[in-house]
Amino acid sequence: MKFPFSWLNDFIDLEALLKKESNINKIAESLTMAGIEVEELVENSFYEGNVVVGVVKNVSQHPTIEKLNICEVDIGKGENEIVVTADKTVSKGDKVAYCFPGTLLKKTGRVIEPMNFEHIRSNGMLLSLEELGIEEKSSVVWRIKEDVEIGTEIIDIITLPFLKKEYIFNVKTPSNRADVLSVLGIARELSAIYNIPLKPLNFELPNATLPAPDIKVEDSRCYRYCSRVAKNIKVEESPTIIKIRLLQSGVRAINNIVDITNYVMLAIGQPMHAFDYDKLEGKKIIVRPSKKGETILTLDGSNIELPEGTMIIADEKRPVAVAGVIGGEETGVTDSTTSILFESAYFDYNSIRTAVKRIGISTESSNRFSRDIGFYTTELAINMAISLLGLTNISQLKDIKTKKLETPTIKTSFKEINDRIGHDIPEKTTKAILTNLGFGISQKQDELIITIPPYRMDISILEDIVEEVSRIYGYNNIPPTIPKINKNPEIPSNVLAFESRIRNNLVSQGLTEVMNISFVSEKDLKLFKLGNLIDDDKVIRISNPMNNDETLLKPLLIINVLKTLRTNINYGNKNLSVFEIGKVFTKSEGKPKEEKHLCIALYGKKYDNWAGKENFSFFELKDITDRLIISLGNETKVEPINTLSFLHPYISGRLIIGGEEVGIIGKLHPEVTKNFDLEEVYMCEINLDKLEEKTKKHITFEEIKRFPVSPRNISVIVPKNYYVGNLVEFIKNYKTSKDITIVEVRVVDIYEGSPIPEGYKSVNILMKFQGVRNVQKDDEVNAEYLSLINEIREKLGFSVRGVE
Repeated sequence: MKFPFSWLNDFIDLEALLKKESNINKIAESLTMAGIEVEELVENSFYEGNVVVGVVKNVSQHPTIEKLNICEVDIGKGENEIVVTADKTVSKGDKVAYCFPGTLLKKTGRVIEPMNFEHIRSNGMLLSLEELGIEEKSSVVWRIKEDVEIGTEIIDIITLPFLKKEYIFNVKTPSNRADVLSVLGIARELSAIYNIPLKPLNFELPNATLPAPDIKVEDSRCYRYCSRVAKNIKVEESPTIIKIRLLQSGVRAINNIVDITNYVMLAIGQPMHAFDYDKLEGKKIIVRPSKKGETILTLDGSNIELPEGTMIIADEKRPVAVAGVIGGEETGVTDSTTSILFESAYFDYNSIRTAVKRIGISTESSNRFSRDIGFYTTELAINMAISLLGLTNISQLKDIKTKKLETPTIKTSFKEINDRIGHDIPEKTTKAILTNLGFGISQKQDELIITIPPYRMDISILEDIVEEVSRIYGYNNIPPTIPKINKNPEIPSNVLAFESRIRNNLVSQGLTEVMNISFVSEKDLKLFKLGNLIDDDKVIRISNPMNNDETLLKPLLIINVLKTLRTNINYGNKNLSVFEIGKVFTKSEGKPKEEKHLCIALYGKKYDNWAGKENFSFFELKDITDRLIISLGNETKVEPINTLSFLHPYISGRLIIGGEEVGIIGKLHPEVTKNFDLEEVYMCEINLDKLEEKTKKHITFEEIKRFPVSPRNISVIVPKNYYVGNLVEFIKNYKTSKDITIVEVRVVDIYEGSPIPEGYKSVNILMKFQGVRNVQKDDEVNAEYLSLINEIREKLGFSVRGVE
């Protein structure tokens, strides 16, 4: 938002402010430090020399140059100045800005000198607002409409006399601070920062001679609607001060009626609209939702079809404005308008945001309404507009409220505020800050009752009050302190502690955590081969998606993890071991269901260096998962599964703990990885809610066995589609003698090809034997080893390679 610094004087005593801080740059800095960022500060001194008010006494045609006129200008010095101008619209009696010779115009860097136009000497120049650096483009000489004494310095008209120049502030306001999208809001901030009271807002109105307008509110999203009618108006150029302030704020001046609505909006933050009252069918206003097929021709020339249910302002027959966004062309103010209806309202900010998105039009009004402006300025805006325009034939105020407009309170104390800040701010200072910001304060002993002003819709809790005091007091004035450490800290929630244990374990195993958004597209589901597995009634669709592609909430984490893998591979990271903890969403019995999942994915090589090149495998993933589950106090086993089309039919299974499935594990189906431009991917996805239930038991520790282990390898030939986990379980459950035990069973390798018969595979398993009471001799270990081999041959019917 842009505005001239001098405008602030309407709301705060700038002379008093400049006595406290004469450096305008430091004033801008203080606003920025308080959270209202001044993006740009431009100094404009307009000219260097003399430019005064003059009145044109006579105009005549140049004797030889047809496109020029000769003006005699009275500047209050007894003798008229002769000025030649190309503006043929200048006429006798016009008050103009006369520029003396030798004056430097700051915008163009031009020095005005006397000039001869075929024997006619032009002494000085008549200036436009463009040449003064106020307007972007001017077509005529500036006419001064007010009753200003001839010879008055122009600088005293376009800015405050004690400033002698202007400063244009360009402010970036926080998204939740609609109150500072106005000159009044900025003045209120400076009032609190420099402890200078605001000027009272009093606007004198004539006695109402007309009945209140006929207004109906049929849409509950309109919380308050104020309106007055004014008759016998004259549409003309705006007063100089209004026009100049608008131009310096980047707003084009049109006429006094349209300009005043923009002026009030910039001044106090309340959007307004003016209808040509005589063009309203039935002379009434109805606030209602739009009907199917209704259209409106807007002020910017767009003919749009209104989405059904959009909040609109209508007369008896048609929409005349999109509420809070833009007015209609058919009831707009023109030069022939003689009666107007002013509206000022407070709308539900969510409905304005929706309307902007649906019709594709954003305006300065919608920018304010969509931030929740509150109801403080609704009536004030209309009274301000009527007072500044000097209208006399006005109606009673129509003020309709559909919602109880409350002013909430927060109970606290000075001590509690200081405790939250971590610094003792004097009570007097805290009270002055809050009072200058418009908060009401009452005190009962140590308790403070703080009333929130109606324009501060962003304030709702004590922490908001603490922030207000802190930022105005100045964060730089609060000394840094070492935080107090609670000797008896609260134990974090079980969920957070459980997730923290999982993260720590996986990171210690060398995995990297990733985080993805919660949205997927229907295309993603099809690429992942989930389209046939998940019915439409089990997918949760987003009613207002951020884009047209990602319209679903993800039912599994692995879908977006795959996209993360692909992105990393495209950037050159080709060996990846990652995990994600996040929420997944499905429907159960027609109701949304939300679960917390863990997904682990391995891609590429486990090692890729001088020491070797080893690809990730299913067994590496199973090893990572086993270590994780064991660290949580339980063990898992895998049961075969071939019903999930996105997993490899022979390398996939269910993760089982205590007889219950907690997740899935395996290699992704080659078609899925191909769809995502990937090669082999090993993944598991675990339901953390179920996993937590299975790992709540107390973890016990055993004494570390003192005796060394004796490793043995075995290669068993099994059918190609045989589930290897069953063989591992068989070996683990093998009953050894009481003096020896098997402490570890792990699949080392699986081999297919010559000399293994077709349709079979060789499974190499590492086993570790250990003595229970003493060190076992090799012949004792070999005896158990051979006994186990015989069990495999006899009970499972498999042959063992390399053993007779």
